[in-house]
Amino acid sequence: MKQFDGKRETMLLYVTPLESKKGKTVVWTMTRVPIRLVSDYEKLAVFLSFLLIFSLLFGIFGLRILHAWSKEIARIEQIIATTPPDQIPSLGSTGFDELDKLVVTLINAKKNLIEEKNRKEELMHKLLKNERIVALGRMAATLAHELRNPLATIQLEAENALETDTMNKEGLNRILDQVARMGKLLESIVLLSHAGEILPQLIDLSVWIQSQIQKYGLLANKCGVELRVFPCEGNWVFDPKSMARAFENLLQNSLEHTPKGGWIEVTLEKKDNSLCLSVEDSGKGIEEDLRESIFEPFFTKKSSGFGLGLSIVKEIVEAHNGRIEYKKGREGGARFEIYLPNST
Repeated sequence: MKQFDGKRETMLLYVTPLESKKGKTVVWTMTRVPIRLVSDYEKLAVFLSFLLIFSLLFGIFGLRILHAWSKEIARIEQIIATTPPDQIPSLGSTGFDELDKLVVTLINAKKNLIEEKNRKEELMHKLLKNERIVALGRMAATLAHELRNPLATIQLEAENALETDTMNKEGLNRILDQVARMGKLLESIVLLSHAGEILPQLIDLSVWIQSQIQKYGLLANKCGVELRVFPCEGNWVFDPKSMARAFENLLQNSLEHTPKGGWIEVTLEKKDNSLCLSVEDSGKGIEEDLRESIFEPFFTKKSSGFGLGLSIVKEIVEAHNGRIEYKKGREGGARFEIYLPNST
């Protein structure tokens, strides 16, 4: 049926027979139902269109994510494939949580590799150093055996000749001076070769530093140099003999470079769980271009020295697992600082 307003509808007729006393009765029911097939179809079409558009957008978004993932993974793979493990650069954030977790894992792996490489290099350095010390010790022992007796013979003959031959007194004195110089060089080499041999023990710091200062107090006064001492109370573990040798080398070095009327300051203090022994003077200090070489064996700017004093100090300090540093003093002089870790 079609109504006057143009809408379509369907008429439903229901016929139901009923039994009654009068006989059979038929009941008719009529219902009109509007036809909205076109409207429902349009709604279904719109829904399917939205579903299709959403699926397409979701697919495009997923493809973009997969492409971005693939690009980032390819970049990371390229870095890993072309870079040594210990030289992998820091990888920035990718913008994706899962990939960022992978990046963090790689960064941690990189740090572990670098730390492991540094540990291996440090162990190798110590091994080579120990081998060098052993070789130097053997050489020093050989030199001591081969040279001491001839030097003693030369010294004895020169001294005997000096008593009887007054004509060559000047030449004989030069021979004795050179023999003494060779003896000191030999002694320094032997000390350097045994610098790593230490016997640590618990030491009273105040007593130890005062005993060292007493040895050089008169010498400092004789040189016209003021010796200032700032001791420290308490105990520390180190080898008193080898550390005394290291301290004497630093103090002797300061006395040689401090002019008359100057001062030398010795300080013993505890810093950050380490014992710091510093020796500072009012001399001219060390030229900046020479500071990296001062601890190398046989490096010296003096005509009368052997360049082993600071090398011996460095070997002794490192045998205690410590370190020695050079710094410019307050008045431009030299300042050496020895740091010994707490091993109690």
